[in-house]
Amino acid sequence: MEESAHLPLHRREHGPKDSRGKTCFGGSPSANFGNRAQTILSRAHTRATRLKVLRYFAFGVTRRIRAPMLLSFLMNILALHLHRTTELLQAEGKPSEVLQQVWVISDCVQNVLIRCYLTSFLGFLTGFILNNAFQRHTKGLECAHKMSIQLRTGADLCLDVWARAGKPSDEDLRQGQELLAWVKVYFIQACRGLHSVTLRSKPHALRRTTDQWDQFLESQVSLSETALAAVDAHSNVLVSTLQMELIWWRWLTGVLNAESLPGKAGTPPPAISEARKHFEAARSSYHEAHLMASGVSASPVTVWLLGGLMYFFCLSLPFLSVRSFGTWSFVPTLCTAFFYFGARQVGHDLWKPYGVDHPGVVDIELFARAGALCEQLDNMNELFEHGLYAPLEREPGDTHFQLVLEPRSLFSHTDLTE
Repeated sequence: MEESAHLPLHRREHGPKDSRGKTCFGGSPSANFGNRAQTILSRAHTRATRLKVLRYFAFGVTRRIRAPMLLSFLMNILALHLHRTTELLQAEGKPSEVLQQVWVISDCVQNVLIRCYLTSFLGFLTGFILNNAFQRHTKGLECAHKMSIQLRTGADLCLDVWARAGKPSDEDLRQGQELLAWVKVYFIQACRGLHSVTLRSKPHALRRTTDQWDQFLESQVSLSETALAAVDAHSNVLVSTLQMELIWWRWLTGVLNAESLPGKAGTPPPAISEARKHFEAARSSYHEAHLMASGVSASPVTVWLLGGLMYFFCLSLPFLSVRSFGTWSFVPTLCTAFFYFGARQVGHDLWKPYGVDHPGVVDIELFARAGALCEQLDNMNELFEHGLYAPLEREPGDTHFQLVLEPRSLFSHTDLTE
């Protein structure tokens, strides 16, 4: 079951149906086992990622805003102490001019600035920042996900072209392995480039992330010295989409030429044209993801001004709430400070969709997607080497394929209960 649970996520939507209306490849329900098992694993991974994000919001953000929270708490103690001192002096008939001035100023701030302007301004601005941050976070990861699917689909089409001629020859196997290896290189280097853009202002985090991607690439891909030299030559300029495309398309044109593929001389098979379209779509998705990563962010002056306004509001709030709530003024003070400073921190983090410098949140998404794609490509290569790729009886425009055999090493169960 462990092996069948890692089958590649391709040829999914069309094909023969079983008695329950489920798609089954090769005419047997057992061939659909890998599809549904992979779906279960994907859902489990999604739940685990959501839990990591929730833990980050619950604990990571709280730790990072503990300084303003503590300052608000101490300011609330000071306001409560001054309020009680004022009441005692008034009860004894000894009002203090200094304390009276403090409460007069707080009344002015409450009546003029807080009620009329600052609260609505900060609320709107915080909501705007959070909304844009979550939009960038969601769209950025969606672009990376689309890119992985398009690369996998293009590679699937190319492998099927070689598999149509029968058992792949040694040259076909070499070309197929090189194709899958370069698909890995393209996606891994693309993810590395997205990280490089979002972490360009954090040299330490950038070096750490770059080393992680180098180790990941070395563990996934075995390339020739010429290919490695080409990758190294472009590793420092991955923020440029042009350099990324040059290394990819220069190689792809040589592999997907008409002479190396079955069919009429000088004419590439239709599936290769489809594969090129998917690779073009992957390049477009990378462009979109790159734009999300390198989008305009707030200037440091704006960040400082917003932080100053938030500190002013949260530190003046105890003097405004102590008269209404008394000892319970700690509740609105701490809740307001947590909301404003927490929202500001979350917005600041998620504004860079691929570069949250916090372990286990956004950056692990790119590593997880790269790992999943590499695993699927490895399984595709194994099927290709054993001659298990074969075209599915399909209508024009369909791009889904089935297995010729159902080896027990891949399908160890006859069915999968819901």
